Amino acid sequence: MLDLARWHQALQVFLEVRPSNPRAIQLYREEGFNEIGHRPNYYPAEKGREDAIVMAIELLPPERDGNGWPPPR
Repeated sequence: MLDLARWHQALQVFLEVRPSNPRAIQLYREEGFNEIGHRPNYYPAEKGREDAIVMAIELLPPERDGNGWPPPR
């Protein structure tokens, strides 16, 4: 997905994740996302609402093959 975003010349990708999902947070950090903020009461939860952690990654231009497409991984 990030390669496709680069191909479309996106400069950043943003996402929201629940603080109660540490596996997802760790995965996103390993992929290069950084925490940039919080959205209070963003998600419905069993006992009311849950905040969201907002994460973002800066994208570098893609490497391209001879046809202009990113190479397969």
